[in-house]
Amino acid sequence: MNEEERRIVSKLNMDFRMIYPRKENRIEPHIQSPNQFRYPGEHIIKMNFDGASKGNPGPTGLGGVFRDSKRKTRWVFAEWGGEMTNNEAELLAVY
Repeated sequence: MNEEERRIVSKLNMDFRMIYPRKENRIEPHIQSPNQFRYPGEHIIKMNFDGASKGNPGPTGLGGVFRDSKRKTRWVFAEWGGEMTNNEAELLAVY
């Protein structure tokens, strides 16, 4: 983790292990094409999120959606993030 990432994670009051877990607890991500959306498998809820700023730093918006394996939208959120960088907006959306 570089110094900028440490500053962002600290600013969001997140535990560093949430971002970089120990190797024995790490789950390898499932990589899929960025141009193709797939619903999650059975008994799984999938979160898609995004955050962006106009300028860097600048006014920020963030949001996300949770969907289940039955193609039902379970929860949607969108928020004003204040003044921050793109990276901070992305991490705040996950948090």
